Amino acid sequence: MRCVTGSSKNCCQKNDLVDELKVFLAQKGKDDLLCHLESPIFLVRLAFLTDITHHLNTLNLQMQGRHQILPSLLNAVDVFVAKLDLFITQVSQSDFMHFPHLKKAAEQNPDVVQKEHFQSYLKNLKSEFSQRFQNIHPLTELFLFVDNLFECDVCLTASKMTLFGGDEGAVQLEIITLQHNTALRSKLKDTTSTDFWMKYVDPNNFPELYRCCKKLLTMFSSTYVCEAGFSAMTNIKSKRRNSLTDEHLEDLLRAAVTEYQPQMKHIADSVQGQISH
Repeated sequence: MRCVTGSSKNCCQKNDLVDELKVFLAQKGKDDLLCHLESPIFLVRLAFLTDITHHLNTLNLQMQGRHQILPSLLNAVDVFVAKLDLFITQVSQSDFMHFPHLKKAAEQNPDVVQKEHFQSYLKNLKSEFSQRFQNIHPLTELFLFVDNLFECDVCLTASKMTLFGGDEGAVQLEIITLQHNTALRSKLKDTTSTDFWMKYVDPNNFPELYRCCKKLLTMFSSTYVCEAGFSAMTNIKSKRRNSLTDEHLEDLLRAAVTEYQPQMKHIADSVQGQISH
């Protein structure tokens, strides 16, 4: 009998898949692989791997998209690391609230659950995240400033702005001036960080802040746009279209990846049809 809602549905589908795999491997005579699916220890570890992969996939989806900026991506990573702290604590207490497949497997085989092993894996995963993003974390204070400049530490933020060529003294004065601008304060509540800095902050009045924040917001945050371009090129330059010139390929790529929506009706109306003779 299959469950129909929530995580229970996923657990039941996983169990059904394991049963089907057992039948398949038995039919193929793959006893060396079948023995793993008969092992309670292997099934418990598989359940943990399924759950942690789900959490990683969720993070991966959050970091995809064309318009992602570096502050948002780093915030998503920091949130995930904070979740790992929670997972480590709960797993050490045999609390598998956020690991539904592991929880079900532990209920079926409580004697083979190696929570120390899972806890160690989560700690190593957290360490990997810390090491891979250690070079970007010194910019955290600046990212917080870009998102909410009215709550920042003026001196600390100004000192960090020197990393982007900002004049520390001038930045301090501009931050104070900007923080006391009630019109801009209301704008920040109703728009995104990118729109706020690019549309509403006058570069003539705040030249140092505008220049530094523009650099922050335009930093290449991910390879998503590059990958989208390569995917488009793969679809365009197929075996049947391998004679495209570089010029034509460039034009087709530009049309494939742009977000510009041409006004086709206006273009058609502006073109004179062939006059009959």
